[in-house]
Amino acid sequence: MTSQVVRERLEVVSTLRQLARSGEAIYADLNGEARPALRTRLLAVNPDFEEMIFDCFDDASANRRAMQTEQVNFQCWVDGVELRFYAGKGEATVHSGHPALRLRLPARMLRLQRREYYRVPTALPCEVVLEAEGKVRVLEMRASDLSLGGLRLVTDQAVGVEPGRVFDKCHLKMGDEGNLTASLEVRSVDAGETPKGGARLRLGCRFLSLTPALEHHLSRFIAKLERRALR
Repeated sequence: MTSQVVRERLEVVSTLRQLARSGEAIYADLNGEARPALRTRLLAVNPDFEEMIFDCFDDASANRRAMQTEQVNFQCWVDGVELRFYAGKGEATVHSGHPALRLRLPARMLRLQRREYYRVPTALPCEVVLEAEGKVRVLEMRASDLSLGGLRLVTDQAVGVEPGRVFDKCHLKMGDEGNLTASLEVRSVDAGETPKGGARLRLGCRFLSLTPALEHHLSRFIAKLERRALR
């Protein structure tokens, strides 16, 4: 695991804006309360006013506590990287006509990468073949990040899978580099929502037994994506 404390204001704001655009679920606890993590989304980042605007929690009492507690701790994942940051007590506000919570921008955040392999963000189409009870389904998904060890699949379709499930055939479409066909094992399942409130599923997967030729092909493709990102 590698960690990095981000203190540069422009980078903090840029990361928070990326988080708001993604619509990823954010988990919060109020001053270390021994309660299940609360879930919210970051709606807007306004550095001119030193503020972040969050969706209200489903629990009305949690919203009241967020406006009374000294510290709200946040945890989330963006492109396979865990982020942690905190803010002081919130204030009630309105965003796009709906109740929301206003909190002060954090001065710093902690970035944690827990994977053995470096992952690059992608938006690659991927076909996953599911076989059950003699029936075959082909699901269109999206790979949101990629490494030599595996990838994260995102789908808005209802897919009944649990950690440990093996996809025997996954066709990753890499544009001019052709397709990569491999088996995947699901390691994590995260149910979330789209920015419009629909269901979204994120599956953290690892490759099973890539051949040396496929691994070399994938390595070259990842290096190409990294160079493109640095331009």
